[in-house]
Amino acid sequence: MASADPWRYSVRWALYHFRPSTQQHTELSQRPLRHSFETAPGPRVRVVMAGDLTDTPIASCSPSISRVFARGDLVVGSYRADHVDADALRATLATLEVDPPRCVLALANDRAGDGGPERLTRTADALHRMDLSSVGTIANGELPLTTVEAGGLRLGVAAWTHWLGRDRFAEGQCVANPEQVLHHDWAAIKREQRLDSLLGSPHWEWPDQFVPRQDTVAIAQHLAESGFDVIGGHHPGIAQPMEWFATPDGHMNICQFSLGALGGSGQWPQRLGLLLEAELVADGDRRGRVASYQLHPVATIDSADGPRLVPLRYAPLALRQNMWQRIELLFDEARYPNKQPLRVASPL
Repeated sequence: MASADPWRYSVRWALYHFRPSTQQHTELSQRPLRHSFETAPGPRVRVVMAGDLTDTPIASCSPSISRVFARGDLVVGSYRADHVDADALRATLATLEVDPPRCVLALANDRAGDGGPERLTRTADALHRMDLSSVGTIANGELPLTTVEAGGLRLGVAAWTHWLGRDRFAEGQCVANPEQVLHHDWAAIKREQRLDSLLGSPHWEWPDQFVPRQDTVAIAQHLAESGFDVIGGHHPGIAQPMEWFATPDGHMNICQFSLGALGGSGQWPQRLGLLLEAELVADGDRRGRVASYQLHPVATIDSADGPRLVPLRYAPLALRQNMWQRIELLFDEARYPNKQPLRVASPL
C-alpha cells in the first residue's frame, strides 16, 4: 500500500508529529473564534461541522459539548475509517447527542481506499442502514454531493480528499478527488439543484502543521468565490486557522482550514479540536448566507472508559495552557482580558 504522504514529508513525519510545524506558509489574518456578519434579526439554521472521527468510540463528553451538537439542524463530520463498527458509531453519536437523520458523514479521506472499492461500498451501505447520509464516494461521473433539508433550507454537502493511501479505483465506486470538484461551476450547480447553501468537507493539507499552505488557501478562495458558503477541512489532525472570503455579490463565506480530530489521541496538539457552528439566514433575500459562526475549542482527555471530550477550560492545567497558547497563535483573541488563557471563559 502506498503512503498518502509525499516522501519529503514522510522523512520528517516523526518530527512534525511530536512538534507540529507552526511555519507561516502564507499570511492569513487572525480571525476571531466567533463573529456575526448579519446583524438584522431573523430565523437562523444552525450547521455544526466537526473534524475526523475514527472507529474508536468516544466514551463521554461534557454536556456543553453535546448541547452544541444537539442544537444543530445539520451535523457534518468526517468518518476516517475503511469499515463501520455500527455499535461503536451508534454509541458515539448517542454520546454526542447527534440524531442520525440530521447527520452527514464524509467518507472521502486518506483511509477510504484501504479496503478497496467493495469495502467502501459496504461502508456507505452500512451508514445508510443507520439512517446516516454519506458523501464523498462517486460512481459513473456523479458529483461528490448530497442534498439535505435542514430547518427549511435546502443544503448541499460536498466532500473530497487530496490524499489516498492507495491508488484510486479505476472502476466502480471511487473516492472523490480535487479534480472532480475544482472543475465544476458550483454557482450553476447551486441554481440547478435549488440549493440555498453549499457546504464543503475537504480532506486536505499536510498532517501536523498548524498553518495551511498557500495552494490550499488559493483553492479555498476559489471554492468560496464559486459558491461554497462554509468549508470545514480535516486531515492535519490538529487545528488550523479560519479565513473569510468576500464573494462577487458582496457577502462573506468562511473556511476553517482544519477542525482537527474529534477524540484525537497522541501528543497534546492532536488532542485539540474545534467544532464549527455556523448560522445561516433562513429566509428573505439573503436566504442561505452565513449570518455568524462560532468555533468551540475542545480537548480530548483519557479516561478509564476511553476518550472524553471536554471544553478547553476544563482540560488539565498543563494541557489547557499549551492549547490556549496555540489558540492565541491561530485566532484573534484580543477581546479577552490581558490575553490570560487560564482565566478566559470558553465559548462552550
